[in-house]
Amino acid sequence: MKFRGERTEESLRRLQIMFSWRGNDVKIAFINRRYHPEGEAGPAFSVQSLAEELASQGHETNVICLGNAELHVTQYRGVQIHRLSERLSPEQIILAASQILTHQRPDIVNTNWLLGFPPTELAEDAKTAGARIVHTVREYGFLCVNGTMFRPAIGLCAEVCEDCRSVPSFMRDFCQLVDGVVGVSEFCLDAHLTAGLFRNTSHRAIIHNSFEGPRKPVTPPADSGPMRLGFLGRIHPVKGLAWFLQQLADSPLAKQVQVVVAGKVPDPLVNRIADVCSSLHVEWLGFVPPKQLMEQIDWLIAPSLWHEPLGRVILEAFAHGVPVLGSRMGGIPELIQHGENGRLFQPGTPGDVLRELSWILENRSQWPEYRKRAWSSRTTYAPEQTATAYLELYRSVLANH
Repeated sequence: MKFRGERTEESLRRLQIMFSWRGNDVKIAFINRRYHPEGEAGPAFSVQSLAEELASQGHETNVICLGNAELHVTQYRGVQIHRLSERLSPEQIILAASQILTHQRPDIVNTNWLLGFPPTELAEDAKTAGARIVHTVREYGFLCVNGTMFRPAIGLCAEVCEDCRSVPSFMRDFCQLVDGVVGVSEFCLDAHLTAGLFRNTSHRAIIHNSFEGPRKPVTPPADSGPMRLGFLGRIHPVKGLAWFLQQLADSPLAKQVQVVVAGKVPDPLVNRIADVCSSLHVEWLGFVPPKQLMEQIDWLIAPSLWHEPLGRVILEAFAHGVPVLGSRMGGIPELIQHGENGRLFQPGTPGDVLRELSWILENRSQWPEYRKRAWSSRTTYAPEQTATAYLELYRSVLANH
C-alpha cells in the first residue's frame, strides 16, 4: 500500500516508523450502522470481512452498530459486537457508544457508514477515550442526503442540489477530527477531497474491499445455447437493471441472451420491470447466496448508472472465476481491466453496452481465458490483503501521534 501523495522514500520511512510502534497487536473498534446478521448492504458485509480477518490474526476487535433489539453484546467469529437499539435518541446512542469506548479503550476507532450516529460527538468521545480515528469512505452520505448523487427522474446530479448544500458544512467538524481516511476506491475518496472534506487528514489510503470465495472457481454452464448473463444485488434504479433490460429488449441480441437475476424486486419497480421483461428470457432467483448465481452464469453484468463507490458484486464474481461486463462509473473501472477480466461500457453513450455485449457474444472462444483471468484477480482482493493494508495505515496513524 502506498499512502496518497507520498513519494516512495517517504512511504518507506513511514513503514519503518510504524513498525517500531509498540507491539504487533492493535485494538480496533469498528463503528457502522449495521452488522451481521442484520446487515444486508455492502458496507456491513465489508466491515464484517475486515473485522473477522483482523480478529483471526489476534487483534482485539469490537464492533458498535445499531440494531432492532435493545442493547446487547454478542460474539461472532472472534469479534465482539455491541448492538445499540436504533430506537434510542441520538443523545442515548452517543452515551452508550461513549461508555463502550471508555471501557474497551481501543487504539483505533474505524468509523464507516455512520447513518444514525451523531458523527462529531462520536469522534470527540473516541478521542477522549484515547483512540485515533480512521474513517473509511464507503458511500456518499457526507455529500448527498440520498447518499447516491443520483435522482431517478434526471440521473446523475451535475452539481450539488439545494437539499445537499448544507451536508458538507455539517460534516466538516467530524472530518477535522479524523486522523486517517480510507477510500474504498480512488474515485470515492477524490469526490470527498474535491468537496473540501478530509483535506487536513494527512494519512490517506485507497484500500479496496475484500471478498473470500470458494477454493476453486465454479464450473461454467454448457457451451451451447444462449449466453447466461447474471445480475446480483440490490434492485434499484441506480443499479441499472431496468435500464439494461430495456436496452436488451429493444435489441436483436435479446434472443441470444438469458438474464439470471439474484435479488428481490421492490414493489415500486415490479410493474416497470414486468413490462420490460415481457419480450425477454429472464429468470428470477430471488435473494440467494452469490455462489448459487455464479454457478449458473457465463458472465456477470454490473450496469450501474450512478458512481458506484466500488462494486462489491464484481469482487464476488472474480472470487468465483466469473468475468464482468461493467459500466465505467465510480470505482468499477478500478476493478475491471478491460479486455482482461471483463469488459467496460459507458452507459451515457448510446448503444455502448450493446456493442460490448455483441463483442462478447461474437468471441465466445475467449470466454475461458476471461474466466481464468477473473479467477486470478481474486488474490488482489483477498481478506488478508485488505487487513494488511489497514494495519499499515493504523500503525502509521499511531506512530505519528
